[in-house]
Amino acid sequence: RWACRGQTTLIGDAAHVMSPFAGAGANLALQDGAALGLTLVARRAMAGFEEDMFRRAFESAARSAANLDLFMSPEAGAAARVAAFFEKVMGRGPEQD
Repeated sequence: RWACRGQTTLIGDAAHVMSPFAGAGANLALQDGAALGLTLVARRAMAGFEEDMFRRAFESAARSAANLDLFMSPEAGAAARVAAFFEKVMGRGPEQD
């Protein structure tokens, strides 16, 4: 977060400093660009745009931080937690022979 500086802002990766472990960077950048365009066309305040952008990115940033910790964890059992993560994401476990 930063204090609004009038008609200057950041969007995309410049605004959302996080690891790529949520897979949300491109989506956030596209959402930011669309929302900024609508803000400019409607001549709305930049502070409102930024507050909405911060709120929209919060969940992705939290998921990114949690996944970074999961994938980079040095503790025992981390590999099993990574495997469980992918099973959950894929909606099933590994294929059985």
